[in-house]
Amino acid sequence: MGLQDVALALIRKFGEDRQVTLLQPSAAPADPTKPWEVDPASTETSITVPAVVVPIRSGLIDGETIKAGDETVLIAGLSLGSIIPTAFDKVLDEGVEKAVVAVPARVKPGKTDFLWKLQVRAP
Repeated sequence: MGLQDVALALIRKFGEDRQVTLLQPSAAPADPTKPWEVDPASTETSITVPAVVVPIRSGLIDGETIKAGDETVLIAGLSLGSIIPTAFDKVLDEGVEKAVVAVPARVKPGKTDFLWKLQVRAP
């Protein structure tokens, strides 16, 4: 069992079989400061993957970059294959569509993605 497999097994175990769907637009918005203004002709790619979703600790909340209610979503790199999450994506979690507001960590020693850490925010 390789390290990618270990990361996926741990996500499945500690995520208690929770699944999220990563929704990725086919084109980035023209203005990156307004990610909600995606071209209406843009299509969306989706992939459902195992994940761990946890609230961000209150001590990290600054009211701007990290707001109350923000969550961290951990996804094993093996689950996403060649898909690279961006701050223009959305995550569908337990029926709620949440915006990916940051991708603060990509654990990638060498050429292999082991883990993605996403910061998400519900509307």
